[in-house]
Amino acid sequence: MYFTAGTLFGLKSVPAQGGEEKFENQAIKPRTWDVTQKGIAYVDNELALTGSRHILLWNPDRGDTTQLGAIETRRSMDTNRWFFTNADASLFLWSQIDRQESDLMLVENFH
Repeated sequence: MYFTAGTLFGLKSVPAQGGEEKFENQAIKPRTWDVTQKGIAYVDNELALTGSRHILLWNPDRGDTTQLGAIETRRSMDTNRWFFTNADASLFLWSQIDRQESDLMLVENFH
């Protein structure tokens, strides 16, 4: 069973029947990964405001990582990250902020 703990980096595992937990992959951050039939797909953790973030596939049996694609980021993916993929790692879904706005309003004589 794979899991991440809180906001700490690193994918961990524990046997389904119980036992000691162990670190599996330090590059994987919470909410940026999903289990597939081919391994674990995840988004790299480079914190860039613009540019691309790589979608990677880590194979726990072989220990190797391959790039599946890239996400072009216009603003940020870091404030509310979520990443999902289908079983064969051919389709991806993620959250991303493309634009951030706020309004300022003055209210006088409010009772």
